[in-house]
Amino acid sequence: MAEVVSTMVQVHIARKVSELMWEHLIVRRAPHEAVFPLQWQVVTGRIEQGETATQAAMRELTEETGLHHEHFWVLPFVSSLYSPRRDSIVHVPVFGVTVDNSLPVLLSDEHCEHQWITANQANDILTIPAKQHAMRLFDDMLRNKWDDARFNDVYKL
Repeated sequence: MAEVVSTMVQVHIARKVSELMWEHLIVRRAPHEAVFPLQWQVVTGRIEQGETATQAAMRELTEETGLHHEHFWVLPFVSSLYSPRRDSIVHVPVFGVTVDNSLPVLLSDEHCEHQWITANQANDILTIPAKQHAMRLFDDMLRNKWDDARFNDVYKL
């Protein structure tokens, strides 16, 4: 029987371009990576032993991009998938962060390229539908709920 686990996090990174426009960071997995080589994705990583999902998201942000967040939200979305290799149903907490648009991206060796895209470009570049959906959700939050105290009281960390 498949086990239900939560061993990974997904981190969506955005920078402000204008009042109503945000760009989202995607990274391309290096060709030597065993899982999904050369696939474009958002920052994704494992939760380490003794670590919370929030701690893992903050660590992965810095490890994979060299960036530090200005604002940090837990998104009202959990990505789910079935892993046939592990015979597990994996629930992935999803986070959103904003960063200063003047900071450089410093990729880890897990990735070979990065680019900033609009949420509208997600369907054309990201392969996994849950990552496309989460990016559009985060973009909508940034454009429409950025200053909404009721929203931030629930989701902003």
